[in-house]
Amino acid sequence: MSSRVPALATPALIEWARSKSGLSRDQVAKHLSVAPDRVAQWENGTQKPTVNQLRRFGRMVRRPLAFFYLPEPPRDFDAIHDFRRVPEFEPEPESPELLLAIRTAHDRRSIALDLMEDLEETPDTQLPTLTLDVDPESLSSSIRSYLGYEATRAVQWSSFYEALNFWREAIEAKGILVLQFGDVNRAEARGFSLADPPLPVIAINRTEWPQARIFSLLHEFIHLTLRQGGLCNFVERQTSRFEEQRVEIFCNRVAGAVLVPLGDLLSDNNLVGNRRGEDIAEPRIRDLARRFRTSREVILRRLLISNQITQQFYEIKRAEYEKDFEAERSSASPGFAPPHILALSSAGSMFTDLVLRGYRQHRITGADVADYLNLRLKHLGPLEASLSRRTFL
Repeated sequence: MSSRVPALATPALIEWARSKSGLSRDQVAKHLSVAPDRVAQWENGTQKPTVNQLRRFGRMVRRPLAFFYLPEPPRDFDAIHDFRRVPEFEPEPESPELLLAIRTAHDRRSIALDLMEDLEETPDTQLPTLTLDVDPESLSSSIRSYLGYEATRAVQWSSFYEALNFWREAIEAKGILVLQFGDVNRAEARGFSLADPPLPVIAINRTEWPQARIFSLLHEFIHLTLRQGGLCNFVERQTSRFEEQRVEIFCNRVAGAVLVPLGDLLSDNNLVGNRRGEDIAEPRIRDLARRFRTSREVILRRLLISNQITQQFYEIKRAEYEKDFEAERSSASPGFAPPHILALSSAGSMFTDLVLRGYRQHRITGADVADYLNLRLKHLGPLEASLSRRTFL
């Protein structure tokens, strides 16, 4: 039986898969109910796992069983640039969940390029090139025009989800693959981007509220215009003079300016009669966030940049919003989203459309579809209907 038959796997593949998943030998051993030294023996080749153990290990590191029989580890993708890391602030090593999200983004990009080739299509990415010496305020108008956004549109959206879907579709229309990932703490990563031509990628953290994801999406879009993809949590360290912080501050400024034009903000009725430096009542901040379909934190940043509020008030309110987020997350019921909605939310319309067209034209199999979209074939009908309606989360 497979539970007792030794698997003649390549030891280097076991070690490579474990390390690339960010897992320790102790974590693997605990999950598989074996001694930690047994995992070390699998990796140095002095012992062999059973077929059943190898299969369970493969599910743990998201690798098919056949992978472990390759003669040597595959060439790894280039390490993603970490814009969270500056010399005076060193983040923790990436979690297994974040490493999986990054690997999934690389995998889906490669699959999309293969499908385009099979379908005799060419990636058509239309992306302006920006530099850090451009004024964020003057730049924001041209980006809004480029993405087809008009200021009056925000008030027409019925929800933050509708606003998020607009921005996601607008960016994908420019030939950029937009993905979402979950199971990663927002403090570790709110988003990342891969600037590799000919098909750049943006991935944003689905654990955040939709209004926060809109900012994440635009922040990463600006990274791509700079041709500097990377891993971000958007924290600004004003005392740092390192290039990473210059880039992060610039991306924050431009994304905020795109969402909230200063002229429109300062002429809003919620600010009429308010003196510079005075605190602004929370109901007014909420009204502004609803008007511009963005987060309260973005509104605060824009008010701070325009000297309408003090740094102290900004820090107090930002800490308050962090507590609100954690409290709402801990008290909210898990809810339920249908599998096809989750698949579409994660993969986006561009990738999903490529997979479905590849399947309908017999370029890939049903097993490929299930693997690429992490979805059982019985859900394809609802998936296609949601794709046509552009129904996301």
